[in-house]
This record gives sequence, structure tokens and C-alpha cells, in this order.
Amino acid sequence: MKILILCLMMTAQVVHANKLQLLGEGRLTFLFFKVYDAKLFAEKKSTEFDQKLRLEISYLRSLKGDDIYDRTLTEWKGIGLSEERINAIKPLIKDKFPNVDDGDQIIAEYDPVDGLKVVLNKKKVLITSSDVTFAKDFMGIWLSPETSEKKLRAKLFGVE
Repeated sequence: MKILILCLMMTAQVVHANKLQLLGEGRLTFLFFKVYDAKLFAEKKSTEFDQKLRLEISYLRSLKGDDIYDRTLTEWKGIGLSEERINAIKPLIKDKFPNVDDGDQIIAEYDPVDGLKVVLNKKKVLITSSDVTFAKDFMGIWLSPETSEKKLRAKLFGVE
């Protein structure tokens, strides 16, 4: 009986540890256009990459995959990645972003041990990488202090 109780307690701890909580949400707009809504989930309220994170992006308009790719490269430059680093990691995302329409959702799941998984509409895996540095670089587009969208970052972390 003691073993059963101990197993149940350990299972409850694992389930609790894997449960992510909503930290915050916000909307990206460009001029007067709504681009997407974003939500950030994490294991704890922290701006550090020492925990599992899930970023959900729900598009509010159609965008071309090539435009998403180009913007990703621009954002990486903006958060301080070197040209050498960008050139090393851009093959990991080249031709991975599809055209998206209003209502499509991209979910990026970050794990400090296992890396990154990016999924379209909860079905199609777009990107997987066990390279944790790449995973941080990818998530840094939205979560780095140097992001071009500081207000959205603050909202995602529940600061604003």
C-alpha cells in the first residue's frame, strides 16, 4: 500500500511539473493591421529559458511563408545574432514556413533539454531541433529583451 501511495505521489509531481501556465498574451499589429495574437505558457513566472515554454501564435491575416522567413532573419539580426550565426542556423528554417491564413496557428514548444518543436495547426510539424541554442535563438524573436516588439514581449511575460 505504501508503494502505491508513493507511486501516486510521484506521478502527481510529474504531471504538475509538466503543466504549463499562461503567463500572458498580446496582439501584434503593423500600422493598423492585426497580424496575430500570441500567448506564452511556462512552468513558472520567469523570463529565463531554464523551463519549458510554449508560444502560441494565432494568425489574424494571411501571410506568405517567404515573408515569415525573411522577417525571422531580420528579427535575429535585431536581437544581436551575428551574420555567422544566422548563416549557420537559417538552413534549419529555410522553406519550413508555409503560407498562413487567418485562423491558422503556429505553436513553438521550447524545452531546455530537448530543444524546439514548431507545429502548424496542431498537425503538421514544421521544425524540430535538439539544438538548444537554436531553440533559444528562435524563441528569442519574441522573448529576447532585444526583440523589436518590446510591448508584446512584456504582455507575453505578464508584465504589462
